[in-house]
Amino acid sequence: MTTGGRRLAVSVLVLVIGLLGLPAVAAAQAEGIGGVITNVRDGLPISGAEVTAYTPAGEWMGYGYTDSTGAYDIPWLEPGDYKLHVTAYEFLEQWAFGRPDFASADVVTAPGTASMALTPTVEYGAVAGRLTTEAGHPVASSAVTLYTAGENWVESTATDADGRYRFDRVRAGDYKLRFASYGHSTQWAHDATTFGEAATFTVAANAVTTVDETTLPSGDVRISVVDGMSGAPVANACVNADMGLSFPLFACTGADGTVTHRNVLTGTYRFTVSPPTGYLYGSMDNVVVTAGALTEATVELTPESVIDVVIRDRAGTPVAGACVVPVSEASGGIVEHTYRCSGADGRVRFVQWPQDRYRLFVYTQDGSLGAQWVGPDGGTGNLEHAAWVETAPGVVNDVAVRLDPAGSIGGLVTSAVTGQPVSGVCPSVTPVAAWYLEPINTLCTGADGRYTIRGLGPYNWRVQFPDRSGAHAWVWSGGAAHRLAADAVRVTRAGTATADAVLPAAGTVAGQVVGATLPVQYITVTAVNERTGDYAGPLGLVRSGARYELTALATQRVRIAYAATPAGFVEYPEPVRAVAGTTRTLDLHVPSAAAAPATPIGARQPV
Repeated sequence: MTTGGRRLAVSVLVLVIGLLGLPAVAAAQAEGIGGVITNVRDGLPISGAEVTAYTPAGEWMGYGYTDSTGAYDIPWLEPGDYKLHVTAYEFLEQWAFGRPDFASADVVTAPGTASMALTPTVEYGAVAGRLTTEAGHPVASSAVTLYTAGENWVESTATDADGRYRFDRVRAGDYKLRFASYGHSTQWAHDATTFGEAATFTVAANAVTTVDETTLPSGDVRISVVDGMSGAPVANACVNADMGLSFPLFACTGADGTVTHRNVLTGTYRFTVSPPTGYLYGSMDNVVVTAGALTEATVELTPESVIDVVIRDRAGTPVAGACVVPVSEASGGIVEHTYRCSGADGRVRFVQWPQDRYRLFVYTQDGSLGAQWVGPDGGTGNLEHAAWVETAPGVVNDVAVRLDPAGSIGGLVTSAVTGQPVSGVCPSVTPVAAWYLEPINTLCTGADGRYTIRGLGPYNWRVQFPDRSGAHAWVWSGGAAHRLAADAVRVTRAGTATADAVLPAAGTVAGQVVGATLPVQYITVTAVNERTGDYAGPLGLVRSGARYELTALATQRVRIAYAATPAGFVEYPEPVRAVAGTTRTLDLHVPSAAAAPATPIGARQPV
């Protein structure tokens, strides 16, 4: 008989025996050894089990795998005695018959049959249940996730239209269940909101463990979005709340300006609104959803402020690649790298802009035309002469800019201490930040101490020289300690003005921040010039024990601010005199909780 014929005969016999409800016994073998491998618990066949034959002397002779009926066949074994070894996934390995090792294994004679029953190492059961609301209505399409008691993910499924779910083939043991459905908070069985609070249930072998769950109390919420000036409904505004919900509440308004969310877990929410074109972002706090009720709330959107800038050269030709930086009143003239640049039409448009007062700094990336502060009657290099642009809800500010031909400033930076060139200094025609911020169109000093600032308009500029190494004081052109005392450097068309700088030794103010509660890496100490509000040096260096050091200070009076607790910045009560080349000791004390913190100081400019 062929091998296929032998397998067919075994399969038919197992099928017949199974139908009769009798134990599975393999047919006699004409050659080799065959048989059936089953589960000792339920008598069901085990597929994929490996049966290996050895001679009594331990020599490997052949093997076979069980098919879907549990039947195996090791053909072409010479007549004689053998020992059989059986392995299967999730079952204890076995030597014939039920023996633990080769030495004690029973001998099987070929041709012949050898059927064995294996003991499972893993027992399985099932988990099933139903998710409903408090009113008994089914919750469909809810994500249901099974975790071990050790918080390891096992499997996920979803409830059907009747709120029912089921996990089959779950290993016997302890588990927890999580339910997550749209509009309902993530919850755990039973009525828990965290894994730790969740009930633990035990899955038994060959049994179905039932875990039904009822959603936590919920209500409905309707949000109306309206124009803050006219009160008209706003369409296409997207409303979102994500307060620990399994699925964020998200929907966009229609023509009536409303969105409604059903079955929202009771609690207090914050809704944010992503606006359509023409409005600023909006939000509403403390929206309370109560059980079985409809909560209504209205969010008013502020119409956007717009700054519309058109940039041309002196001939009236639109300029492409010109960049505009709106500098708010609070930023003190620091030109951040948040800018927008013009296209071929020379236009730059800032939309959804918050209400404030701004000065505009304009420059070209290639330096082909001169940078400027936009003044009331043309460009200027003087921050105080720049025009204010005041944004307001629903107002479009049209700003026309004419760029003049460019020139540059260059020079040599040396040390007053050593007389040698100072490298790594990046001079700037706008006030420098305490943190590192690369100045626009500046080539910093190298080993030769020389620098260049290109692409400047033909105006008077003041130049600041910050040595961030801490070895030298920050000074302005002419050796001034602050901007208003600095020498003006006149830039001419296509020319290079010279502005050399000799940097004095750094002045230092150092001490301890007494009463600090923030970790050292989060404590901030700054110093600004008393008169101008410009940063007088880099951010203070803070070491262990909350010891700080403000360095790079020129001879001047500074105001010191420090953030050392979660309450934020406070200001030292009086100006402090710093002297170049000397160190002053000054401890900074955190005010008591009863004392109101002062307004944080920063780089503030005179109006």
